[in-house]
Amino acid sequence: MSSSEGKDPSLVTTSLLTVSFIFPIFGTPAVCLRIYASLHKSKQIFLDGCIIILAQICAWGISIDTFVAASIGGVNYTKGDVLSATVAFLRALCIEGFPLAASLALVKISILLFYARIFVIPGFRLAVYSFVAIIAAWAIAIIIAQPLCEDPITAAWDPYVVNPLRYNYNAFSEAFAGMSMVFDIIVLCFPIASVYNLQMSDRQKIQVLGIFWLGLFCCISSAIRFYYIYIDIHHSVASTNVSRYSVVTTAFIWGTIEPNASIVSPCLPLYGNLVGSDKGLRYYFKSFLSRLSLHSGTGGEQGRGASSKQTDSATESPHELYRPQRREWQKLGIKQPHETDIELGQAAMDDRVRNRKCKLWSLRALYSKISLLCRYYL
Repeated sequence: MSSSEGKDPSLVTTSLLTVSFIFPIFGTPAVCLRIYASLHKSKQIFLDGCIIILAQICAWGISIDTFVAASIGGVNYTKGDVLSATVAFLRALCIEGFPLAASLALVKISILLFYARIFVIPGFRLAVYSFVAIIAAWAIAIIIAQPLCEDPITAAWDPYVVNPLRYNYNAFSEAFAGMSMVFDIIVLCFPIASVYNLQMSDRQKIQVLGIFWLGLFCCISSAIRFYYIYIDIHHSVASTNVSRYSVVTTAFIWGTIEPNASIVSPCLPLYGNLVGSDKGLRYYFKSFLSRLSLHSGTGGEQGRGASSKQTDSATESPHELYRPQRREWQKLGIKQPHETDIELGQAAMDDRVRNRKCKLWSLRALYSKISLLCRYYL
């Protein structure tokens, strides 16, 4: 008999717990790297960078809400008292709306402020600041309306209340997700006109827009969340079962993915400061590869010197032709026509110079190949 038999399903599944742990871990280093890029390039953190930090903190709030609900109510199936687990899950659903609305609004505002910082057109900036005000008002309205949907407020996590709603919560949830999706599309379309007016070729304009449109996955995740809210929220509110919360788990998962994906996407364009600068990631990557190739090249020269003693001089490679030969006549004290103390020193110096040129030639060829790979992939 299965240990899960006879237990009620939990709001927190293994998938939800995994997403709540992994996606903030992706978002936090992305924000830290963005801040480092800003400090590396401009020696300061701009307002859009500060706001994206607040958005990441709010996104962690969603994950913490999930972790607390899992510790109280259980994962996959409820543990302990079913009523206590149900109250914990319904409370988690109620709390989740606050950090979600704040995180989504802060990400959109951060992107718009980033646009206003790089496009200094007065009309464009006026439009950006106006839309920032609209998004801020939208987020405040969502945060105020969220706790007021129940009468009284504590009825939001009472599993036995039949109809405690002050307004249609189905329509409210769908409007929240739908407006977030529409706002994401509008934010992505903001720089189109400004990029179109830039003095560059059409191909370069498409490339610039492609950089700004790295946030397209935000729109995709927002649309998926809207779909599951539309499907699941009706079943949850219409049901009078104690475990009615469990049907919205999929929408909860995408409610965790969307803000974290929205945070990572706008950070990507700023990484160009690290890749393209003289002391950026490309510089350190090339330096590491150069040192690695120098170390391996030195070992290879020693290996070739040991193996060349067993080969005929006619089959030697071009590298081995420049290797300094052992002067047996020096050991025997045989005098050559050109042999004086100065001439012997000059001959030994010539051998060292030829050997060094051979090594430099090998390293230069390897470095050129690595540079081509770096240009291609970085």
